[in-house]
Amino acid sequence: MGIIIIILLAVSSSITIGQELFYTDTVWINASRYGYSFLTDYPSSNIIDGGKLYDDNRRDIIELIERDSNILLGRNSYTGSGGFFNVRGRSGSVLLDGFLLDMPQLGGYDIGWISQAGLGHLELIKGPASVFYGQDALGGAINILPHLPQKDTIVSSIYFERGKLNYKKTRAAITSKVSSRVRYRIDIVELGSNGARENERFLSNDFSSIFLFDLLNSSSKRLGLTFWVTRHKGTLNIPSPYGTSADSSNITLVELSTNLTLDTKRIFNFKLFFNNAEEDYFSPFQRSSHRNTIYAFRNETFIDSTLIGKLSINIDGAYAYVKSSEIGTHKKYRLACFLADRVNVRPKLLSIGALRFERSYTGKGMILPMLGVKYICTKRFAFANLRLGTR
Repeated sequence: MGIIIIILLAVSSSITIGQELFYTDTVWINASRYGYSFLTDYPSSNIIDGGKLYDDNRRDIIELIERDSNILLGRNSYTGSGGFFNVRGRSGSVLLDGFLLDMPQLGGYDIGWISQAGLGHLELIKGPASVFYGQDALGGAINILPHLPQKDTIVSSIYFERGKLNYKKTRAAITSKVSSRVRYRIDIVELGSNGARENERFLSNDFSSIFLFDLLNSSSKRLGLTFWVTRHKGTLNIPSPYGTSADSSNITLVELSTNLTLDTKRIFNFKLFFNNAEEDYFSPFQRSSHRNTIYAFRNETFIDSTLIGKLSINIDGAYAYVKSSEIGTHKKYRLACFLADRVNVRPKLLSIGALRFERSYTGKGMILPMLGVKYICTKRFAFANLRLGTR
């Protein structure tokens, strides 16, 4: 009887076709997740391969996301500036390896500022699983993951593109190893162009380097350490009848993470994150500057047993030192705890529950619960979910 109710709930708000279930704008896809264990096999619109940015000659990250996810981000400049993530009229969150990228005094994050170097995969989440990333992500989330060098892989490449209006695009990448326990990847990207109008031009330089250390690597145990640095520096001049406006950004991101795996099962994942972002804007009518220095951490512990299922306990927090010409100098912090459990009630019945406690930069506390049930029967399945939260 319970299974019949679940199926009716799902069918009442969705259409089940073959092995895909469509509800609102979220599609269940059969793919392995590259991020956190809780999101494995959970609804997501897409997993985007960052390599397509160059393999398919995508212009920038905004075009990559738009073409692979059918989401219109919009832009107001050739560099992609103004590309804010928006789903169903609600702003979403942009994250780097699970860390929120934003300026607390400004809100959303301009995707045009993201470094194009070292892109691995982009997780695009539009469904209820966005609760995992907090109240700012209730409209969805884009999680950008680094390109991890594979073991025993040695690859180098260089790419040149030139066009009219002094357009240039240069990319160089190298993947190699120092020893059997140490490997690395380095990416450099340069973009630039002069616009059709006088004094219109943009230039950006992106850099990414990632080093992987196998502190312990045996048939049953693995303890790894990852050090990742990515940097973006860009300038943009926009002429107008009243003069030329200039916008510049300088962003440095550093991550240090470690993870323990026993018998192919992850036990914990701990990360430290540093984000230093600067933006200066100047026009004949206005001048503004913003400085953000953010220190953040994230720890996720995994417990896998037949009694409780697959339990994930995540704690993350951040401290931000904000300096803005518009609001002055402030110190802000946020803290969150996330509990998620996946239980196989029966061979074909999966139950997913999650609860997130969060204190945001604004000082407001919030509880975000979520419940999901998946039932698989032969070639079709039904899925029902509940997500609660406010914006």
